[in-house]
Amino acid sequence: EQASQMFQQTIALMQESGEGRGGQEGIEDTVYFYIGRSLAAAGQGNAALEAYQRVVNELNPDYAWAYIGVGNIYYIEATKNPESLDKGLLNQALEAYNQALKAPVRFAGAYVDAKAYVNIGNVYSLIAQAGEGEHYYTQAQHAYQEAIQLYEEADAPPRYKAKACYGLGITYERLEDYQMAWKWYQCCTDNAEADPRLQSSCRERGKIVAPTPITLPTGIPTVEPTDTPLPLLP
Repeated sequence: EQASQMFQQTIALMQESGEGRGGQEGIEDTVYFYIGRSLAAAGQGNAALEAYQRVVNELNPDYAWAYIGVGNIYYIEATKNPESLDKGLLNQALEAYNQALKAPVRFAGAYVDAKAYVNIGNVYSLIAQAGEGEHYYTQAQHAYQEAIQLYEEADAPPRYKAKACYGLGITYERLEDYQMAWKWYQCCTDNAEADPRLQSSCRERGKIVAPTPITLPTGIPTVEPTDTPLPLLP
């Protein structure tokens, strides 16, 4: 009901601004997609999921970016309790991200494939952290590497690549390959200037795994190693 109300309001605004292309036909999928994003940003996961599913189940099953939205909602719900990950929801997230890779309708410049691979890497990394086997870290690394290659080929803004570098740093740190972890945290730091929070996280993790003592800029807090799951970016 909330999504339907927002849909009508958005249609009216688009028509008023001249973006409605003459009516509702042909834009419902895009409108519901953006409604889903708005609801997700407001923390209304269930309503956002309904909007995304309206797109992929009824309006346009080829709409790649909506599958990313579906996967992100499942991912967030699956990780609400870090001590007890919902593996069923993680698998549903993985399925949605893989659907995004197959779907042909996508926004220009949205980097859908690369973002899907980053999120696939996040899921595999979480599954590995949950004790399901270190081979999932290897699958995560393949996904992150694929994302980096796609971002570089598309000349995407560096902040996107930074998230994949961060994911690789996490996997190598968990596998106790600290030299490679440091390398990828440095990659993240170098590319995350537009995302200060991510850049700070990369610097902190890099200090922990650095092969030799390093001097960091002032203001960077000391972070001790921890056994709690490391943060991932949905």
